Amino acid sequence: HKFILGYVGSVGTFYLFDEVLKSFNALLKVKNNSKLLIINKGQHDYIFDKILEAGISSDHIEIKSVEYDEVSAEMNKMDAGIFYIKPAFSKRSSSPTKFAEFLGCGKPCISNFGVGDTESILEGEGVGIVLKGFSNNEHISAINKLLKLVKDKNIQKRCTHTAKKYFSLDSGVKKYDSVYRDLTNDV
Repeated sequence: HKFILGYVGSVGTFYLFDEVLKSFNALLKVKNNSKLLIINKGQHDYIFDKILEAGISSDHIEIKSVEYDEVSAEMNKMDAGIFYIKPAFSKRSSSPTKFAEFLGCGKPCISNFGVGDTESILEGEGVGIVLKGFSNNEHISAINKLLKLVKDKNIQKRCTHTAKKYFSLDSGVKKYDSVYRDLTNDV
């Protein structure tokens, strides 16, 4: 079966798209019939240029622009998701929307260190792999771990459970309520 790695969203300022392509190249070395499915609006020329620079054949790439309500259907075609974000100060307390979307669709993820609680959720819940550095060896190691994780028969269930636990509206309301109660108790 052809392994489909998925990338959803922008490839701009805060995203390390070149590193995504390095991981995909590492994947191709292990599973040479893999495909990178990219869901993106409006940056296709830039993406194709980057793919050429990375030496990846367009046979292994599919780029689509879809409406928001079609994104989950595209994610369901993927075996796993990938997103690398610059570990900048402003990203330390953020959580990428695509992370919750991948998990909600039952897809494990590979991401990098230094972005909000992504690392602790991926590792703590066993729903993905954290790229610890950007060397070729780190890319290869992370891809091999991801391929092993995808074979876990409980991975989809674990991903959806984790999405509900951390990202559901109900969970968010409870967390805000707890913060507000703590604040009012301190007054």
